[in-house]
Amino acid sequence: MSSDDFLGDEALPAWVSKSNSSHAAYEAIIRLKEQKLQYTRHHRQKGYFIKKGDYQLKKVEVAKAIGVMPQFIFNRNSYSMALTSFLEGVNKQLETVTVEKLTCK
Repeated sequence: MSSDDFLGDEALPAWVSKSNSSHAAYEAIIRLKEQKLQYTRHHRQKGYFIKKGDYQLKKVEVAKAIGVMPQFIFNRNSYSMALTSFLEGVNKQLETVTVEKLTCK
């Protein structure tokens, strides 16, 4: 039994569908978010966080992870606005974690 079978579709936001790229993009954002959190956990100095791309996700990064052009998933589909909003929310979370880490020593 896979983790998808265990979680079921209830664990996914309404805009995510396994029948289009929204599911792959959603999973890529989750996976990339964990990578950025690991980066933040393993780096302590401010110098490692000069560029937002060091600790936040870019649209191009998500698109590359699933093998499509960023315009395709973030501009041209019915789920594009929701996906963009989700990515922005994840980036706000990553920013908060990073700022808290750098200000609490």
